[in-house]
Amino acid sequence: MRGIGAIYRREINSYFTSPVAYVIITAFLFIAGFIFYNLLSYFALQCIQSVRYAQLYHTVPPPMNINTWVVTPFMQNLAFTFIIIIPLLTMRLFAEEKRQGTMEMLLTAPVSSWEIILGKFLAATTVFLVMLALTFIYQVMLIIYGKPDIPPVLGGYLGIFLFGLALIALGMFISSLTKNQIVAAFISIVLFLFLWIINWSSIFTTRTAIQDTLSYLSITEHLREFIKGVVDTKSLVFFLSLTFLGLFLTDKSLQIWRWKG
Repeated sequence: MRGIGAIYRREINSYFTSPVAYVIITAFLFIAGFIFYNLLSYFALQCIQSVRYAQLYHTVPPPMNINTWVVTPFMQNLAFTFIIIIPLLTMRLFAEEKRQGTMEMLLTAPVSSWEIILGKFLAATTVFLVMLALTFIYQVMLIIYGKPDIPPVLGGYLGIFLFGLALIALGMFISSLTKNQIVAAFISIVLFLFLWIINWSSIFTTRTAIQDTLSYLSITEHLREFIKGVVDTKSLVFFLSLTFLGLFLTDKSLQIWRWKG
């Protein structure tokens, strides 16, 4: 545990003693705020137009569900934004160690490979949680003024949290494969986009088994359940399994590096 704490503090310091974390967090909050503002503005415009239409034709305005118009698309766009943001957090975790020549020193330190992995993983997760928590301000505003259904809000954030853990673990594994941060970020983004759109190809096949497999491998399918406010055990297991897979592959990558060294 001491080894994990030491690696964690080292990584957190490297994030926040350089402009990296601040630039990433600022860029993310700008994008999230822009998305939220546009969704809310469009929702308000639709409400005004529906009221005017009802007054013009002397009818009752149709109900406008803020969850459908704002909460759900915000969660979906937020998750997609993390596909770009998380690789920027994970690209340096091991690639930078290799580039600076400190990888050998790290692997020969009196800490296990799992302590190194978990320390770095928790540090990246901390930065991710800071970003995610800051966006909850928007949901508080909706809860105060818009009265959305609470389960989809909480379920959506739980889903994005688990989604983020999986991406961080996979991104860290990819970072352990290369010395180049840009290459690590690019490969991570490509992989995450593939997992995002993999179920699209299911429309081109009539085989139920293939459709079910592609749907299960799609992160969007599992995330959609959480955004609905449904905590599905299958989706929970999927994200946790993907997270463990990323950590496990990172450990194997470090063992190969140690063996080659």
